[in-house]
Amino acid sequence: MNNAIGFSEQFSSALDLCKKAQALTVTDAASHKAAGEAVALIRKTEGALEDAYKSHPVVIAAREIQKQKGELAALLENARKTAKATMIAWEDAQEAERKRQEAILAAEAKAQHEREALEAAQAAQAAGQTAEADAILEDAAMAVIPAVVLPKATPKVAGHSRRTVHSYQITNPKAVKPAFMAPSETAIGAIVRQLGKAAEEVVGGITVTSRTV
Repeated sequence: MNNAIGFSEQFSSALDLCKKAQALTVTDAASHKAAGEAVALIRKTEGALEDAYKSHPVVIAAREIQKQKGELAALLENARKTAKATMIAWEDAQEAERKRQEAILAAEAKAQHEREALEAAQAAQAAGQTAEADAILEDAAMAVIPAVVLPKATPKVAGHSRRTVHSYQITNPKAVKPAFMAPSETAIGAIVRQLGKAAEEVVGGITVTSRTV
């Protein structure tokens, strides 16, 4: 144990008290009283040590450093979240545009398919093949057009990730199903995290909101 960190006086006193405590023997009322006085003195010394610790310049400085560190950490966290929110907003815009383009291409593909089917049906009708023409139109109406999937335009950035966080608000307590009555906030939260919006049907009486973080 280092006695030069800042409690040299308390260190010497503690060692002396420890030696005296180890040497104590209680054999009668007088020695019992002496032991009690030793306990009281040790307790008093413990209090003095705690006071010395709390008022020590190093400890006071450490508290201030810890406070400053917390404030800086909060600033950095806010800055990180702000920057990430900007990235997510752009990513969402890019994804919305990608889906819009997919929808346009899908509509064009469907229209092209319908035009080709109509032309084929008209040709069959002109050739007197009425049943064939009807079959072509029926097939065209039931046809499943292959989905158009465009590659995502957002580049991957090292260290950047995103996930959807689900939360909920009880909007109709009477409609909440018995299995999720209080105190089952934890159970509801687990279902919401697992199912997201679908948890509204499972739990009942809640409104689930989602945000990307």
